[in-house]
Amino acid sequence: MKEMNIEKRILKGLAIDGVIDVEAKTELDYRRESGGMRAVGPVIISGHCRVENEVRSFSETLELDVLAPRIKLSNSEPFTIEVLKVKGVADDGILLMLDLGIHGIEDNKTETLPPALDELAEKPVPVQAEPTVQAVDETAPAADEAEADFESIEDLFDDADNVYTSCCLVVAKADDTYETIAGRYQVDVNELRNVNKNKGIEPKMLIMLP
Repeated sequence: MKEMNIEKRILKGLAIDGVIDVEAKTELDYRRESGGMRAVGPVIISGHCRVENEVRSFSETLELDVLAPRIKLSNSEPFTIEVLKVKGVADDGILLMLDLGIHGIEDNKTETLPPALDELAEKPVPVQAEPTVQAVDETAPAADEAEADFESIEDLFDDADNVYTSCCLVVAKADDTYETIAGRYQVDVNELRNVNKNKGIEPKMLIMLP
């Protein structure tokens, strides 16, 4: 099982006295494609918090689009995504922390190619199958915007040395740069650039922390 860790801050600027409860549920649609299995749909996080001695409800939706490569699919376990843990703390609003478990993936699984394809296998090709996550505030983005954001996280299931069995994703703020994000989360700015392929940062893009 792989783990995916997502952080999202909501209700910024609101004086939250405390989070009373929080829960998360998935409404994912699984479908088989030529490249593997895809899981698409929302993860809905809801709960209650206390604001100035009043109890208020809150809700947040994260849109997932995860494509598991065919070569990485397990023969003994179906590809599924489940909520492992969700937590919310009062921190400049509410900081939501979500842990997802991705089942049915084998890191060490390889595919034997016919001799005629050996040469092609050595050539670099675009990776089309990576877990991608996009956080949305109220409504899902248009398809072209979603595809642009999904490209910001690559190679999670790749066979390279930087395979991630778990990762931490944070949502970029307006006017964020690699330097401001590195300072906020106290990580090395060069490592931050490397794991995100030094791609341009846009507001609400999910950034992987090293």
